[in-house]
Amino acid sequence: MKTFKKVIRILYLVLLITLAATGIGLAGAVPLQITHKRETQEHPIELVRSEDESEPESDQIKIIQ
Repeated sequence: MKTFKKVIRILYLVLLITLAATGIGLAGAVPLQITHKRETQEHPIELVRSEDESEPESDQIKIIQ
């Protein structure tokens, strides 16, 4: 009788693990909560062109903050 109870316990454990793995497989894992949000490091940049387009180096990049 002791061995029968031990086998039943092991079968229940295997069944529980199988059901848990199936549930995670169907529903997906629980997402982790992000505690901090990353701020974007990008700055808006615009290209300022001069009226005289004969000089290719007359273009300037202006950073807006």
